[in-house]
Amino acid sequence: MRRAFSIDIGIDNLVALVSNQPDYRPVLIKGKVIKSINAMYNKNKAGLAKKGKQKHIPSKVRKRYCALHDYFHKVSHWIVSECLRTRTDHIIIGRNPGWKQNVNTGKVNNQTFATIPHAKLIEMIRYKADEMGIAVTLIEESYTSKASALDLDIWMRFLPMKKDGWKNTG
Repeated sequence: MRRAFSIDIGIDNLVALVSNQPDYRPVLIKGKVIKSINAMYNKNKAGLAKKGKQKHIPSKVRKRYCALHDYFHKVSHWIVSECLRTRTDHIIIGRNPGWKQNVNTGKVNNQTFATIPHAKLIEMIRYKADEMGIAVTLIEESYTSKASALDLDIWMRFLPMKKDGWKNTG
């Protein structure tokens, strides 16, 4: 059986990593670091714009970019190193194409969610894994909100017809 890691990308937990190896404990990598970087950037940008100092904004953009880039490199490096340590040869990453397009969940939520460059993290994981001979598969994960594995729900795609009394909890 192939050893594989499955990764779910998020906000408060930037990465939730699980394995098909029974002795491997799941790992959560904090996303609040990214939220803090973005919050500080938004605060500084608004303050500069209010004071009419727009010419200073590009330096704040660069500082944010460098901080995000550094954190994503550290996270992606750790994930690939963990694959090598556990002799895992496959990474499966769940993603939703277009999940941030035309998102309108309010100003604060938009600043939190839409400004996290998840695709950059996925690309860093992919290229570092490729260099080490680790396969990376991206899968569409929209089904996760329709069923709960903890409640032993079965997604309707896998059932020929709906069973009486069945109710998903997702």
